[in-house]
Amino acid sequence: MTKAKQRHSSRFSTDQSTQAPGGKPQAQPAREERHTAQWRDDAQLADAGECQQVQAAREQHDTQAEQAAGPAHQAPGELRGKQRYRQQGQGVNQLIRDPGLKDRQVLTAQACFQAVRGKGAKGDTGKTEKGSEQQETTKHKTTPSQDHGEAEGLYNGPLHRFGQAISPMLSSLLRRLTRALLWFAAGSALLVLLFRWVPPPGTALMVERKVASWFNGQPIDLQRDWQPWEQISDDLKVAVIAGEDQKFPEHWGFDFTAIQAALAHNERGGSIRGASTLSQQVAKNLFLWSGRSWLRKGLEAWFTALIEVFWSKERILEVYLNSAEWDDGVFGAQAAARHHFGVNARNLSQQQASLLAAVLPSPRKWSASHPSSYVARRASWIRQQMRQLGGSSYLSLLDSRRAAPWNQ
Repeated sequence: MTKAKQRHSSRFSTDQSTQAPGGKPQAQPAREERHTAQWRDDAQLADAGECQQVQAAREQHDTQAEQAAGPAHQAPGELRGKQRYRQQGQGVNQLIRDPGLKDRQVLTAQACFQAVRGKGAKGDTGKTEKGSEQQETTKHKTTPSQDHGEAEGLYNGPLHRFGQAISPMLSSLLRRLTRALLWFAAGSALLVLLFRWVPPPGTALMVERKVASWFNGQPIDLQRDWQPWEQISDDLKVAVIAGEDQKFPEHWGFDFTAIQAALAHNERGGSIRGASTLSQQVAKNLFLWSGRSWLRKGLEAWFTALIEVFWSKERILEVYLNSAEWDDGVFGAQAAARHHFGVNARNLSQQQASLLAAVLPSPRKWSASHPSSYVARRASWIRQQMRQLGGSSYLSLLDSRRAAPWNQ
């Protein structure tokens, strides 16, 4: 740079010496062209040298900074890049403040600075990415509590994105399922509470029998005539309790002793024995479908609990006697009394009541009006149990013999 200044000064003095005393320059076109061409060549060489010096200084400064800081304590790539650009800008400002440079040299230095800056930015980007990878590797190595799969990046790939997409779906599904369960619980409770006073217009078992008859091609005529508690024979009430659920006044819908006995009997093989109470049979006949499944048993337990909470024992037995099936399409005590014996439900005798109670386990297979020897023997046993229970006086104790659930 000093040599370029000296050459420029010598040419400037030579140009001044060629002027005439009157201040008018003499015509020397050939000499001036040679001087101009040589001056341009020298200026370009000087500019290239200055540019190389700036780039070399920058690279030397970067190397020293990296060696001093180390890879584990380097600043982020963006901050390092800004610091280098600031230092390079200071170097350019020093060149601009140098009085020996002309405008063309300053512009050339700025162009050189921009070129170096672009190269530095590109290099900083690569270094930043490399530094980020080193920091990530160091973080995984120094944090043993993190999952090994996450350290290897398994959860940042498609599996992670799939999990992010599935998680909102599962949350939405759970919310909808919870909302549906709450609506079902509230609706079923209101329905059971309503039937505490309002006679049910029909039962789920009646609907099932009607639909089955359509598919079988054998239509049936459903017979049912609701009768209040006072219009049903007391003998039929006691006969049903004696034959189906003698602990009916005492339990809260479930006879756990009978359930354990039935499970032990079924494990030994042979015929399947049930242990459903009258409350469970009401829940199944009124709200559910027939058949054996865990889903139906679960719903049956839910409705049984609601019935025991909201209804009295008298109401449970009243609904049972008006919804039980006694033959194909024959539902309720009034329809059964007329179908089998031609009398009203309030006029049933003890023997007739015992025969109706005897066929309840299989009313579509057994007949109360034409009993088999087994049905006759079962009816005789039921009459014996009725006498042991105390007859019609037993009904007055329905809602007074039940203890609290936690005392049973």
